[in-house]
Amino acid sequence: MRRSCFILAGLALAVSSAALAQQGAQFTDKGSHPSSMTSASGVDQAALARDLAEYGVHNDMPLALVTAARILLKSPVTASTDHAQSGANKGTAPAAGSRQDTQEPALDPAALLTAAKGMVHDDPHVQMLIDEMTSQLPTSTRGATGGPVVRNGRVEVGQYNWYNIMFNGSENAHVVVDGDGTTDLDCYAYAQDGSLIDSDTDLTDYCVLDWFENWTGTVRVEIHNLGNVYNDYVLITN
Repeated sequence: MRRSCFILAGLALAVSSAALAQQGAQFTDKGSHPSSMTSASGVDQAALARDLAEYGVHNDMPLALVTAARILLKSPVTASTDHAQSGANKGTAPAAGSRQDTQEPALDPAALLTAAKGMVHDDPHVQMLIDEMTSQLPTSTRGATGGPVVRNGRVEVGQYNWYNIMFNGSENAHVVVDGDGTTDLDCYAYAQDGSLIDSDTDLTDYCVLDWFENWTGTVRVEIHNLGNVYNDYVLITN
């Protein structure tokens, strides 16, 4: 599974900083123009950080949180204030099930390091890494970073969420939707005239949408929940 690959690759990054520099290359597909590879890599690194943070929180592994914080310090993200609009999926919705409500980790280096500190359990090596990373945190609050844009959302049973997102013309658009692992999510991108640009309809809740944007305009990105419980996701765009 792609999610498991992210976890294994991310833990390796904690040992080798050179691996981090190469991480984005493996996610290039659909003939992306070389000039857009950097922004696409930033999106994928943000998704990797999210998976590592989620894994660390749910498995009491502070090293995963430290690695996620390191990635975000090198490739900062901007949190969007956009809120999803929702609609009902076509067909009969599955009967709603139940699930344990969990706290999804924020893609914020300081918050991740604070959480990691609470998991150290007298491991001096991990504590040293946390202290080193904490010393690298920005000393003042800053606004938008200019990096990948992250939107957090929850898509309910039998529903789909959608966003109208502006993309620049003459550039490759790169979108990642990373769910919480509970249900299958299908994702679609539609042009302003309603035509389908790209889709990801495999059996996971990890979606990748790529296309070349000919002109600056708004694209409708839809996230459909095909399971019987809600799914908390992050939507990351370049």
